[in-house]
Amino acid sequence: MRLIERIGRLSRTMQVAVYFALIMLLSALDCSATYFVSFSVMYVVPVYMASWNLGRAAGVLMSAASAAAGLFADYYSGSGLALDPLIPVWNTLIRLGVFLVVAFVVSALRRSQAKQRQLVDFIVHDLRAPLASVRFGLGSLGKTERYETNELVLPRGELIGMMEASSDRMASLIDSIIDLTRLETGRMPLERQRVPVKELAEGSLKLVSVWARKEKISLELSVEPGLETVFADRTLTERVLLNLLSNAIKCAPADSSVILHIAPAESGRVLFRVSDEGPGVPPALRSALLDGTVQDGPPGRSAGTARRGLGLTFSRLAVEAQGGRLQIEDGPEKGATFSFTLPAPPNGS
Repeated sequence: MRLIERIGRLSRTMQVAVYFALIMLLSALDCSATYFVSFSVMYVVPVYMASWNLGRAAGVLMSAASAAAGLFADYYSGSGLALDPLIPVWNTLIRLGVFLVVAFVVSALRRSQAKQRQLVDFIVHDLRAPLASVRFGLGSLGKTERYETNELVLPRGELIGMMEASSDRMASLIDSIIDLTRLETGRMPLERQRVPVKELAEGSLKLVSVWARKEKISLELSVEPGLETVFADRTLTERVLLNLLSNAIKCAPADSSVILHIAPAESGRVLFRVSDEGPGVPPALRSALLDGTVQDGPPGRSAGTARRGLGLTFSRLAVEAQGGRLQIEDGPEKGATFSFTLPAPPNGS
């Protein structure tokens, strides 16, 4: 395994050259072997290494190259030709099938391992910030009646509130981990009902208000007149808003604002928009960011400020499960806006 990892550190071109060289070496050994000795099974080695290090496409390429090299060796050595000239062709097809199975299985295992590592990274990333807030609050409570600096005063009650909000955030992230698979497979039960729009928004803002104050971020709520209710799963939608507001606060600079704006949308839907004044998200990264495959955050800030993790992936899946779509746009002036729509309550419900 160490050898495979070392080869994997080479450039893609160098790796392909190594695998082809190994196939040629095996073919040369096959050509010089006796009728009763075959190196056919050894062709699995370059197929395995290519699939593990470079992915399925490289594994398929090495499978074809290995099968062709084995066919050449069979005809060169005359293996099976005395019985039937088509025997080497049949053997080649069997080998190719085996090599392809190896390539697909190994590449799938590699992707699964990468996804597992990514999941662990996301868990560590998303839980670090709220856990740090809890530890900070506990440490401060043990020293004085209130925490003070030149710029911030947090009385004991607000410290406790901050820890409660951080604990709620960690609980939400743990729930997201549990529910992620159910959302991906469409097995997440939904309890959709009429939910008061303003109540939903104010409840979500309250959960992050102490944290926002600590980061010197002001929270603003704007609900356009005439919007009373939305047809949604209340708990799921509140968690979506909590995730989007948390990401906005992490990326917004001090003394700026995070705005939650709710307005009517086309086809009788309700539009939710969370805007910040952070560095924004380049258009080329937006799709991958919602899939949880890239990290984007302001330079010079800690890893906890990155716009990535289980929160965004969960939010996208939770919105899609309710018939909506999560999008990333430029902010009103600067920064980024995360928006999604949900249906208004059907008539008579």
